[in-house]
Amino acid sequence: MRHFLLILSIAIAFAASLQSAQAMSDEEKSHLRRVNVYFNTIGNMEGDFIQIDPQGRESSGRFFLSRPGKIRFQYALPSPSAVLSNGTWVAIQDSRGKNVDRYPLASTPLKFLLRDRVDLIKDTAIQDIQLSDDILSVTMAAKKPITPGSLTLNFALPNYNLVSWSVLDAKGNMTRVVIGNLAFDKTYPKKLFRIVENRTYNPDTGRLE
Repeated sequence: MRHFLLILSIAIAFAASLQSAQAMSDEEKSHLRRVNVYFNTIGNMEGDFIQIDPQGRESSGRFFLSRPGKIRFQYALPSPSAVLSNGTWVAIQDSRGKNVDRYPLASTPLKFLLRDRVDLIKDTAIQDIQLSDDILSVTMAAKKPITPGSLTLNFALPNYNLVSWSVLDAKGNMTRVVIGNLAFDKTYPKKLFRIVENRTYNPDTGRLE
């Protein structure tokens, strides 16, 4: 079950906490504009990820991103579960390739990062901006509250490269994801992001079987 914590955390009814969005300084707005540029220059990207659940347990795998709209988190063997977005739906698939659940992409915070043009200043409620040890941390939520929850993105300066993120859910549980070994501008087959029944991804062949 802990393999599914990533999607259960990012697919919460993402909403602002009781704290109102902060008034941003010109310097903070400048940082956010650079973050927007970072995301908007990414087309396809892949890398390794390590997920740390609220109990400190780790899971790992590889992710594949194709903007706009598509991403796949492929958990490592021996439990090759997957979380993926096809641009409309975000789905969980278990190790047998069966869909465990689906969520509209528009109801998850992934929508802010996978849309064609990312604009965090316009589209999200910025809760906090912190700068320490060459890491910029931006905590955000949706503008229309539903249930408490927030997403924090961490960027390495001076290039504003995304290095990790964390999700705080309505119960105060935090799930953290660290990424690395990034590669850009590769071409991915459409079926990599296709939500299908009774199929599983073979990392050795790169195929759905």
